[in-house]
Amino acid sequence: MSGMELRYRELARANVSSFVFHYEEAILSLYRDTGIWSEDFMLRGVAENANQLFGDIFDTVERQLNPNIILGRKKLRSDMYELSFYLGSRLVVVYYSEDKQEKVRWVESISINRKPIIF
Repeated sequence: MSGMELRYRELARANVSSFVFHYEEAILSLYRDTGIWSEDFMLRGVAENANQLFGDIFDTVERQLNPNIILGRKKLRSDMYELSFYLGSRLVVVYYSEDKQEKVRWVESISINRKPIIF
């Protein structure tokens, strides 16, 4: 376990919230007003999947940034790093900094590869 505390900047939280919101809206637009008898069930499932995706992203970021030694990271500056990994088929790129005096890793931003939805 890491001796560093993991914290998120507001931008990182907003990045994930925006991705999940747009993901959910894109899927919901496919299933709204279809007239299918199970439409309500499908819409609830989409919302549950979006909530699960939100949690999975943060859980995976935490697992990736928790160890003392982070494998595969790329140093951008003296205190700024980039870490890329896959969550399912989605590429997640995390930019983070380290404040070694305060023993804090700050997740600065999170970028998620938005796979196009083909209609």
